[in-house]
Amino acid sequence: MPKPTARDMHVDEALSNISINWAQEQNKFICNAFSNVSSDFQSNKFHVWSREDILRSEAKKVGPGGMAPIRGEGLSQDTFFCDVWKVRELLDQQRQANADAALNLRETATKNCTNDVLTRIDADWATELFTPGKWATDITPAVLWDNSTSTPIEDIRAGVRAMASGTGYAPNVLVMGPEVMDAIADHPDFLERIKYTQKGIVSADLLASIFGLEKVVVAEAVRNTAVEGATEATSHILGKNALLAYKPDTASINTPSAWYSFVWTGFGINNSGMRIRNYDLPERDNSNVVECEAAYDHHLVARDLGYFFSTVVS
Repeated sequence: MPKPTARDMHVDEALSNISINWAQEQNKFICNAFSNVSSDFQSNKFHVWSREDILRSEAKKVGPGGMAPIRGEGLSQDTFFCDVWKVRELLDQQRQANADAALNLRETATKNCTNDVLTRIDADWATELFTPGKWATDITPAVLWDNSTSTPIEDIRAGVRAMASGTGYAPNVLVMGPEVMDAIADHPDFLERIKYTQKGIVSADLLASIFGLEKVVVAEAVRNTAVEGATEATSHILGKNALLAYKPDTASINTPSAWYSFVWTGFGINNSGMRIRNYDLPERDNSNVVECEAAYDHHLVARDLGYFFSTVVS
């Protein structure tokens, strides 16, 4: 055998241009699909006019010189409170000095902490807004949508009509998990409708046009719910549900909305609801700290402006 061997001629070391990281792309998170409402304070109130009073007509037919009837509307207040969530990574001096270049510890810590907090924000969004019992209407289709005999188009349109007739506002957004989107994309009713105009592909934009909605959002973020050391339990955060809702792009005076996500910008949080801080800990041998924090409240505002489809696929 010739010496030295090819193996002898090289000492393996970590590549400087490759490393593997599982942090998710930020466009997968539902919290990045809708705008937030900024608040200078952690808690506050907002006014709510009575829908029942506003939708009732008090106008009367009167003759010459007749007086117009006086109408009035009930007024109440709702309150929000932005909880603060934080996570951080410690980068001690020895590990930083000994780390391979590809690890890029500071950038990696920022990426991982951001992913952590975004996962928390989405999980809370699902708990507060994407769970049975939250909205005025909560149904499970008689035939689930991954069955070819189901009627998802009729089911969704029934939800659109029901909300419009009961509130005066038709839903403008549809939110769903990826499993639901997969079932719809393969459903014969949708494929039949697009076979002459599309390449057999049901997209979120195409769904929005079919139902007359402004936006269809498929939230693809996943979360491992197992504690450290236990068997991994990763799944999509939004699961097998769907939500029709009326949600304007931006909050404004005299405008209803199914929900608002309030963020405490007075705390130094940006309009997206998060901030990254870098600082040193002298008591920990001047370790560098990368910290991500968020202060928000996913607040259900109007139960009647949400129509929830629970467990629509098997």
